[in-house]
Amino acid sequence: MEYANVNSHLERNINPFHLTNGIGIRTTGVMTGRSLINYKILDLG
Repeated sequence: MEYANVNSHLERNINPFHLTNGIGIRTTGVMTGRSLINYKILDLG
């Protein structure tokens, strides 16, 4: 659930750019989301 919420938040932030460079920005958003989640896990650890 938390993962989905993070992705939703990123999609909202990226949305204006998504109109101009959809696939590239979306891929960046996914990679950023994974990085944030990995960082969060490490921070909790």
